[in-house]
Parts: sequence; structure tokens; C-alpha cells
Amino acid sequence: MCDDYIYLDHTADIKFKAYGNTLEDCFSNAAKAMFNILVPINEISIELNQTVTIESDDLDLLLYKWLSELLYLFEVENKLFSEFKINISKDGDKYTLDGILYGESVKDTHHINIEIKAVTFHDLYVKRENNVYTCQVVLDI
Repeated sequence: MCDDYIYLDHTADIKFKAYGNTLEDCFSNAAKAMFNILVPINEISIELNQTVTIESDDLDLLLYKWLSELLYLFEVENKLFSEFKINISKDGDKYTLDGILYGESVKDTHHINIEIKAVTFHDLYVKRENNVYTCQVVLDI
């Protein structure tokens, strides 16, 4: 398989694609791509964990809600995450993402590279091709 995520050219915002052999890997790699923009992901220690549950009627919206929740935890609770253990299940027409996030609180030693204002719906998608899940995200900066 190719890289876990790649950054794409965009005129004003940040755009990336994330990949995974499973849907969970794809969503985890999307989260890593987003946090790596804030602080190099290898500089985020594992000192705490937190659980989240997110529900949605479709995968695109689930990805949007997932990344938006992570951005909220960064902005409001000052937390950075670098590892993600998630499970995505489907019951009828509803998807549920249960996740455990691993990371640390923002410290004075962290240098935040870029301020992310929001996850957007622009060009956002989740799809499966050739047994690989791919998602694409544009972040408003």
C-alpha cells in the first residue's frame, strides 16, 4: 500500500488524502494528517487517552464529524493526539465510530505550526477502490 496520507496542492487551504486497508485505518490516518499539520506528529507524546463516540448516516459525514471533534478537543481542551484506536460499525443506515485517542495536553514546548479554523465539506469524500479506503479532506486555515 502507499503512504498513510499525502498533502495535496491547494491555493488557500490545506488538502490531503488519507489511506487505509480498513475504514478504521483510513480515518485514523486522516486524524494523523490533521494533527501533523498542527505539530509534527512524532513530537506528540502518549500521556493520556480519551474516548469518543460519533454517529452519522453516511461515511462522508462521519469523517467530517470525526475530524471536527478532534479539532474541537484541540481548540477547547488543548489536547494533541497522535495515535487512534477506532472501530466503525454500521447498524441499519447508521454508522457509529467508537474511538480511543492517545496523546497529551498542549505544552509550552509545542510550537503550533498553523491554525486550523475548520474541517470543510469541500471536496470531502470517503471511498473504497482496489481494496484500499481513501478519504480526501480540505481544512480551512
